[in-house]
Amino acid sequence: MTADVKAEPGDCAGHFDGYPAMPVAVLGASMSRLVSHTLEAYTGMQGARWLTRGVSFDAHRLVPAGETVRMRAKRIESSSAEYAFYVSANSASEKVAEMTIRIDLVAA
Repeated sequence: MTADVKAEPGDCAGHFDGYPAMPVAVLGASMSRLVSHTLEAYTGMQGARWLTRGVSFDAHRLVPAGETVRMRAKRIESSSAEYAFYVSANSASEKVAEMTIRIDLVAA
């Protein structure tokens, strides 16, 4: 599953003087929302709730304000209520961040 995210200069207050860049928190939250949508598509459970068991997040470079980032999520493991997803975030052809997240499904 894929989704795009873009931060405009007004969304980047404090990140950074003279070089407005997408806050890592915005990118990380967007990646987490994509995991939710991917989980819903995989399980067929709309509004599925989950708890994070572990997360690894690596930011590779700053993303200038106005630049579109394409995120791609894929399930890498699953059992009855435990799932793992890998999410990559790319701008043009360059990886800007990646996240691996392990979750426990709580309820729908």
